[in-house]
Amino acid sequence: MFEGLIVLFVGTIVVLLVLGILAVIPTLIYKFLEKKRELGELKPIPQPTRQVTVSELLKPEDIAVITAASLAFIEHKSIEISKNPIIKQIPEITRILPLLGRIYEADVKISMGGREEIINVRENPNGSLIVKYKGKPYKIQLQARSD
Repeated sequence: MFEGLIVLFVGTIVVLLVLGILAVIPTLIYKFLEKKRELGELKPIPQPTRQVTVSELLKPEDIAVITAASLAFIEHKSIEISKNPIIKQIPEITRILPLLGRIYEADVKISMGGREEIINVRENPNGSLIVKYKGKPYKIQLQARSD
């Protein structure tokens, strides 16, 4: 008779401990992601430099290739995401994919002016794109505006 009560209490304690651990895990994951996000947002101390526009650094043809690669990557990513039935039902999931470690990367083939180039484009967790063109990485930050 007492053995049954002992088993009942021990089982109840084990179940409550497991549920407590399961309740703590999402909190720890949230704190870890917050720290990771804060570290990513730290900016280096600005050094006094001269303002340089993009057009001074790159030729217009290079700017066109980088822009075309970025747009082709965004189109490729949207096509790939739209194939997922869960994301079709809940499109807000796409905002948290980079936080979960799901970062898209693709080699984009661009044909301009009779030449073809394969350009590597990948997505950063903060929403920017890294375009590797002619051996150099270029960071592209996309912003939506309404004028």
